[in-house]
Amino acid sequence: MKSVFKKLVSFEEAVKKAHEFIPQVNDTEMVGLLTANGRILAEDIFSPVNNPPFNRSTMDGYAVRSTETAQAAPESSARLKVSGSCNIGEPQKFLQDKNTCYAISTGSIVPGGSDSVVMVEHTIEADGTVMIQEAVTPGQNIAETGSDVATGEIILFEGKELETNDLAVLASLGISHIRVYRRLKIAIISTGNELIMPGEKYTEGKIHEANGIAVLSEISKFRSLDPEFLGIVPDRYELIKRTIVSATENHDVVILSGGSSAGSADMVYRIIEQLNPGLIFHGVLVKPGSPTAMGRHNNAVIIGLPGFPVSSLMIFRTIFLEPIINASRSLSRMRKTRKEIGQRINLEMGKQNLFPVRQPGEDKERIYPVTGLSGSISRFTATDGFISLPGNTKFIESGTPVEMTMWEKEAGKNGVFAAGMLLSHHSNTINSRGKAMTFLRMNPRDAIRSYTNGDIDLAIIYSTVDNKSNQAPFLGDFKVSEEDCLFIGKPIKIVAVSQDKSENFDTVISKISDGTVVSGPPLRLLSNILTDNLSLISMCSTIRNNISQYYGETGPESMKGLSEGRYPLVVGNLDDLVTEGYELIELFTVAPVFIFGKNNLAALSCLNTGEISPLKQ
Repeated sequence: MKSVFKKLVSFEEAVKKAHEFIPQVNDTEMVGLLTANGRILAEDIFSPVNNPPFNRSTMDGYAVRSTETAQAAPESSARLKVSGSCNIGEPQKFLQDKNTCYAISTGSIVPGGSDSVVMVEHTIEADGTVMIQEAVTPGQNIAETGSDVATGEIILFEGKELETNDLAVLASLGISHIRVYRRLKIAIISTGNELIMPGEKYTEGKIHEANGIAVLSEISKFRSLDPEFLGIVPDRYELIKRTIVSATENHDVVILSGGSSAGSADMVYRIIEQLNPGLIFHGVLVKPGSPTAMGRHNNAVIIGLPGFPVSSLMIFRTIFLEPIINASRSLSRMRKTRKEIGQRINLEMGKQNLFPVRQPGEDKERIYPVTGLSGSISRFTATDGFISLPGNTKFIESGTPVEMTMWEKEAGKNGVFAAGMLLSHHSNTINSRGKAMTFLRMNPRDAIRSYTNGDIDLAIIYSTVDNKSNQAPFLGDFKVSEEDCLFIGKPIKIVAVSQDKSENFDTVISKISDGTVVSGPPLRLLSNILTDNLSLISMCSTIRNNISQYYGETGPESMKGLSEGRYPLVVGNLDDLVTEGYELIELFTVAPVFIFGKNNLAALSCLNTGEISPLKQ
């Protein structure tokens, strides 16, 4: 009997309609970290705390004032009295008298008044005193508060597929629950009088069910998908219809295998025609897998796969898998590579030809089709991916270059790769809803270097800006064209808080001393700002070398050092700081610079262009 397909479409059109009609998940839910692996983040995550939360020692040794070790050497040791010990997990202690120190273990809070740690290997302790045999510099062997992650710094973007490393970082910041997109619900049904489940007693004429298990296994690789196998349904019209309609009530996608051909016994496409709004297509110009159907009932999509195992799995992987993954807001894991065909292949004219292929080795340039009948599913075990060839000619010769799509097990993630630093003030300028961007936190100099080397698409860095020329002074050092740069969002102000209206930039810098209070991003942000302004470099160095016990505090509490001559340094949104009775002295302005290749359309698609301005006005 001749097959007659309803609403026949090309292979490309079938893929397009699958992307168009499979509904994207918009609902969200809160989940704990223990069950969040593989889920899709539904909001940007900003650090609620500094990490580390305090200045901590990176060595076993002695917490000291560096000035009291300045002359220390093996032949002329500095002698300090040991006031006690600082152990991990204990509250902070404070150095009181001159020429004193604390024994300290790795990870412990650095005592107030000390600014460095001497390694135990460079000391000799006896009778309550320690002989320091090597001088140390301010900040040596200390991990500053917020040196890993600062309060307010963006950690993960909305749309990120959560992995082990992500969850470890979230846990280290004290975050226990996060908002994720709900999983895309998928029902899987196998139809056919001939089918029995694996493990059931075999009788003549029966076939063990494999299609549903294969589709379920493929979907189960993705934690953003929620598959449910509803079992085998016999070839009875009303029973199949009731099963489909019932499945659409609480699933986003219903996948059936078998019953999609154009023969008198094939019912799936006929049933879909009777639903609301009904059939989208039936029949695809592809080999194998022509008897493929797709339709809708209310808000659910119904997919009818061919009955033969190879056809069923090939069609699912090539037409429907990526649209389903994208609808769940995850990323497709199939990647493409260029190879050469190792033997002549015959093609069917007028159709898209799909061939499972094997690759003898990862470093081999030639691939070979693994041929067989549509029902010979065992050949899949020897394959590494597939090729898709248009039937424009009767065959292609050995040695012809083709594009090979790797199976998901070989997958790498695609999209725009960005690096640098991004704070909460500017995170809304990056539109990650399309999952087009992977963001890696990186030192600004390394980010620009990676950009100029062509290793990443985007670099987001912070720089002082010349208010007159509106230029970032560091660009020439890296041979980055100003035409490649845009400013993101609004600049942030770095100010000193003073009680004296007569203070100015120079006097503030000259008076910054031990105990400087910093609110906002960590000191490493200031020191990493690329500038050739020597006074600013000196200021940043002074602050870093005078680690404060008040570091990281915000609001009125951060000003408690003013009466003692300390100058709080405030970075970011000044509206969040209670400044009544204090003067705000602007030290300099910092703007994040977004660097991109002018022709990188993929990068530009990540932007909310309303908050971006050219570097050159």
